[in-house]
Amino acid sequence: MTDPRFDHAMTATEFLSILEKDEDYQRRKRKADEEMAERRQVIAVASRPILEDLRHVGYDVTSVYMLGSRYDSYPEALPILMKHLEKGGYPDIVLDQMARLMGVRYAEAYWDRIRALYDKYDDPSNDVVAQGLAVALGDSAKKDRFDDLVELLRDQSHGQSRVLFISPILRIGRERGWVAIESVADDPVVGEEAKRSLHQRELRRRAKVRREARGR
Repeated sequence: MTDPRFDHAMTATEFLSILEKDEDYQRRKRKADEEMAERRQVIAVASRPILEDLRHVGYDVTSVYMLGSRYDSYPEALPILMKHLEKGGYPDIVLDQMARLMGVRYAEAYWDRIRALYDKYDDPSNDVVAQGLAVALGDSAKKDRFDDLVELLRDQSHGQSRVLFISPILRIGRERGWVAIESVADDPVVGEEAKRSLHQRELRRRAKVRREARGR
């Protein structure tokens, strides 16, 4: 049966007015708001040691996330982020944010230490932190890390985060990268994304052939 409150087209103002009078909705909204505020407080308290260390080297931010949005470059922050990543004990979202901030080219010197953390945190049942570390490994990798990235991509002991190695492998490997992607096309975890990338490549190839044919 159609709810009589919604039996005609209504404006956004009318809809919000109905929700304001809906006690069940308001109760659920209050609970969600309280839980969000509690999570934010936990993150803020947990982040204090990191933020204090960052301020000591000139980065005045009120959250770990803000470091990347406020500063285009933050080389002096990398040793601090690495220290706290290795220390651990922070909420997953904070660890994930720190890990992603390590995904810069000038963080390559920390690559082996980041990989050691990736091996530690890659829990298939909760790969939030592993995804951040995978981003760091991929985005900071230079050409000499190609074989390492391929090894990680093929390592089925890791979880879904492996899919994040496809793009950097193609970036630094080019044709060798495509060979590596083809090698995991039947992988039960990353195979679908590998096939998608290969399919897109084939579409680009066909489009190029058509353009060249028209130009003759």
